[in-house]
Amino acid sequence: MAIESFATVHQMVSTIRGLMKNGETPIDVISACFPGGSMTGAPKLRSIDILNEMELEKSRGPYSGCLGYISLNGCMDMNIVIRTAILTPGNTTTNANTKEGSNSDGCSWDIAIGAGGAITALSESEDEFDEMQLKSRAVKDAIQEWYDDNCT
Repeated sequence: MAIESFATVHQMVSTIRGLMKNGETPIDVISACFPGGSMTGAPKLRSIDILNEMELEKSRGPYSGCLGYISLNGCMDMNIVIRTAILTPGNTTTNANTKEGSNSDGCSWDIAIGAGGAITALSESEDEFDEMQLKSRAVKDAIQEWYDDNCT
């Protein structure tokens, strides 16, 4: 385990190495590891059930999932997807040429940002909200800069 420092965050990084049991596949390993406990709390399986009920069975998209590669020889490198943004073109049209809420250049986007952390029994709701806002700030700022450069 190590702490990697970046301009806007200090991130704990863990490297896990192991050998698979005979008959197991890389997909079996991924299924057993994700989502990470830091994203769901513990015990993991019950936490996932509770989150699914609270989030009304809405998909988180890639947020808290994994991204990586599996090579042909079975080696893989994966990570937990955190602080993500999904941008999709706005899809509500008011006429054939413009999208609702768009600028004259047609720049209309639906944006979903994923950020958060594991909540425990000792968590304070305002502190958790502030942490989520802090974690998402760099992503929001990057989107705003891109939008300002391309859509205004």
